[in-house]
Amino acid sequence: METLSKHLRKLLRQAAAEAHRRALDRELQLLHAAFEQWRRGALSGFELSDRIHQFHQGPNRELFLRYANGDPEFAVAGAVQDGILQLEELHPDLRPVIGRFTQMP
Repeated sequence: METLSKHLRKLLRQAAAEAHRRALDRELQLLHAAFEQWRRGALSGFELSDRIHQFHQGPNRELFLRYANGDPEFAVAGAVQDGILQLEELHPDLRPVIGRFTQMP
């Protein structure tokens, strides 16, 4: 694999951070729904606590490992594949780098 320039590595880190933020927001919306259920009395405090624990051990950890601790090139390509980021919204210099992973033009 080719060595990427400092400029491209910076752009990748920025794109990975944005993908991380968006993916985390999606997961937090689900957790927010659990809080709403708790407020309505549909969930007990114990059940809500369990959901918080599941979030922390599951999606939160997975997203951290993927975006903050993983290879940003693969993370951004995965975010494009998952629809979290659109190839068109990436900096033009990144599109060919990510395109080779996503098989998009």
